[in-house]
Amino acid sequence: MRGLLSSVVLMVALGLTGCYDDDEDYSAQSENCAVVDYGLGETYTLCCRLSCTAEYDDGDYTEQCREENSCTAASGAPCPLFVLQDNRFPACL
Repeated sequence: MRGLLSSVVLMVALGLTGCYDDDEDYSAQSENCAVVDYGLGETYTLCCRLSCTAEYDDGDYTEQCREENSCTAASGAPCPLFVLQDNRFPACL
């Protein structure tokens, strides 16, 4: 009897605390990169990364996206200023 009472109390407590979550959340990321070759082994990768998160809650929908641009040399070093001045970052998809 005590086990049955404990089970009922637990079920009621879970029901009252809202263990059912009707929220739907998601996140997505994409990356679009372009390689620029200046010859003599000088290549640079320009990228645009798009990160989005969204939430659907009781009929309300919100979405937030963030773009991040980066440029790196083949060696892993940052891009020189002339590469950024001569080229555009690819579009975020």
